[in-house]
Amino acid sequence: MLKQTAVAAACLAVFGLTVGCTQEVVGMAEPEPESDISDILTVNYLKTLRVEVPETRTASDGDLIKAGKQVCERLNDGATFVAATASVLQYDLMPIEDIGYLSGSAVLAFCPERWSDVEGEINDSEFN
Repeated sequence: MLKQTAVAAACLAVFGLTVGCTQEVVGMAEPEPESDISDILTVNYLKTLRVEVPETRTASDGDLIKAGKQVCERLNDGATFVAATASVLQYDLMPIEDIGYLSGSAVLAFCPERWSDVEGEINDSEFN
């Protein structure tokens, strides 16, 4: 389950795809045309969470971004993907079974250089 949610979330975060979802996310600003890639990835990260995990619609953008960046901080400090994911449970932003969406999306939005490490860990984990 973790593998599917993390990989799906990563695809959504990077490409802005919402496969099988026609719902529009209300209240989300579009990035300005002159925005840099980090702004675009942040907006896609938030859209992914809001569409795929409806419970996040009541969370602030700031809280979701803070949690996502914490995942990357933990990964950069040497934590495993599972440990980094567990570190954001304290924010109570979504059901525990959906936390992989946050973590997978966060990696590609805020620390894409870590994706190859995370992808390998997900593929090798007992959550497959």
